[in-house]
Amino acid sequence: MKKWKMMVIVAVMIYMSMSNQAEASEVDSNKISIPILETVWVDENVQQGSRMGVPQSSIGSGKTISFLDSSGSMFYVLGGTTVNFTVKLSTSGSVQMGYINNSGTKTRTYSGTGSSHSTSFTIPVTGYYRFYVTNQSSGTLQITGGTISF
Repeated sequence: MKKWKMMVIVAVMIYMSMSNQAEASEVDSNKISIPILETVWVDENVQQGSRMGVPQSSIGSGKTISFLDSSGSMFYVLGGTTVNFTVKLSTSGSVQMGYINNSGTKTRTYSGTGSSHSTSFTIPVTGYYRFYVTNQSSGTLQITGGTISF
């Protein structure tokens, strides 16, 4: 029984280590690795065509925050679906936005400066996705709201 418990603990630690490495990696044309600072759960209606509110959050300089559904899972989105993703900040800031698929591949769909940011994109393949915002400003940014709809 003691060996079984130890094997479970080791398996969980290995899984968590691999999971953290996948979250911290980025695969895009710039080949830049940006660590995921925090994952935030978004209240979600599981049906397509739903609209979810982006919760208030803080993002440190150079950090990325990603949004999951209310159960802590990635959003299931059908291929060909258009996603509208908006973020409002308390002050003007420079951000990048986009989506991350279930293999950890990050796709940037927006880069800009201001206090209100919006991107619209089509999901290429049916699967599980999370949506992210990266703070490219020199100070911490406060997300005051926004939406994710598809």
